[in-house]
Amino acid sequence: MQTTPAITVETLAAICDAFNQHDLDAVMSFFADECVLEMPRGPHPWGQRYEGAVAVREGLAGRFAGIPDVHYGDARHWVCGDFGVSEWTLTGATTAGARVEVCGSDHYTFKDGKVVRKNSYWKIVDPVRARRIPGVTPSSSPGFRQEQDAEERRSVSDIEAAAHALIEDFGGEAAFLVHNLLTGEEAGHRAGAVMPTASTIKLLVLAEVVRQAEAGRFGLDNPLPMVPDDRTGGSGILKDLAPDVLLSIRDHATLMIALSDNTSTRALVRLAGRERIEQAGREWGMTDTSLPFDRAPNGDARQYAASTPRDIVRLLRLIATDALVSPAASAAFRDILVPQQYHDQIGRYLPYSQYQRVGPAHQGPVVVRSKSGFMSDPNGAVRVDAGIVEVDGVQRYVLCLMTERHPETSFSAEHPGAVLNGRISRLVFDAWGGQ
Repeated sequence: MQTTPAITVETLAAICDAFNQHDLDAVMSFFADECVLEMPRGPHPWGQRYEGAVAVREGLAGRFAGIPDVHYGDARHWVCGDFGVSEWTLTGATTAGARVEVCGSDHYTFKDGKVVRKNSYWKIVDPVRARRIPGVTPSSSPGFRQEQDAEERRSVSDIEAAAHALIEDFGGEAAFLVHNLLTGEEAGHRAGAVMPTASTIKLLVLAEVVRQAEAGRFGLDNPLPMVPDDRTGGSGILKDLAPDVLLSIRDHATLMIALSDNTSTRALVRLAGRERIEQAGREWGMTDTSLPFDRAPNGDARQYAASTPRDIVRLLRLIATDALVSPAASAAFRDILVPQQYHDQIGRYLPYSQYQRVGPAHQGPVVVRSKSGFMSDPNGAVRVDAGIVEVDGVQRYVLCLMTERHPETSFSAEHPGAVLNGRISRLVFDAWGGQ
């Protein structure tokens, strides 16, 4: 009769060594076929869950891809029967150049000598909040958590009250939602209102393109030739270039975000499939989102696309927390958002410069990853912006700002809808940006 080897601290140390060597084959040799991995970040209370050896391997590969030099140091291990705990300090740098140093632990469950469940936990590191009280840290002040909770409650109330006052003076309709990634706090106004998205819907197009690339249907660096039906007017530059110009899928995605290029958007929608994009939105919880892409000239803006601040914030939370398909796919998405050129809304009044970057790596300290949209229809003007705001290397909050039905239909950078959204963005930053 074959006996199952006992689980010891040496077993856990060997697993940790395999992680530090970035040897996926060695790591997976410790896991059972029917295993579960629960990552520390994700859209659910348990984080992001991967089930089965194939999915677990993909999840772990995403960790190595998102933090290429990740290392688990100062490790300590405990074992009790079929249960084990490893405690460590994770260090490394993300692909965007942000330095990571965080304490955490892995909780292992074994069966027949193999890992059947790995549940990971990280501390929440917020260097901005920690320095608000000089010389005092959360661990050394018993009342710190309670004081911060009260401050956050006041911040939500202050954001909403000040935003409502601004909206009262606005000559159209407005809605917004902001979600604090560190505390879970939310502030908003009419967050469930269905409104035209204009080009901000391109976030969902990009999400499905990235998902299909992650599934192996194509590579982001594969060429995507244009066809005559792709070429269209409106925003962008491809309509003015030679029709036989050949770009990669990633290039089209970058143009769709950076310049809101409508020709690139049509090419990517043709590639991914409009119905499949809409279905993906529903699978990600965007139940009030539609994208018929069937707007007649001067037709209703909703014939192009419509959504709610809550739906769009839900998608942004997945992207910000590495939960859009995988950490690697989420990181690729965030990188493509960096070159966005239109910052007259979320970034309007923030201490942010789009020119402080080399490729997707931005010097900061404030980084805005967003996609804006603007349009006019017989009902008035539409202005929308949605994105992720990072301060000092920490992704602090996601937000979606939407306005419609303002009688001023020009495309001026000083449009009242853009100014309103910029002022609400600044309210949020003053409350949660830590500056």
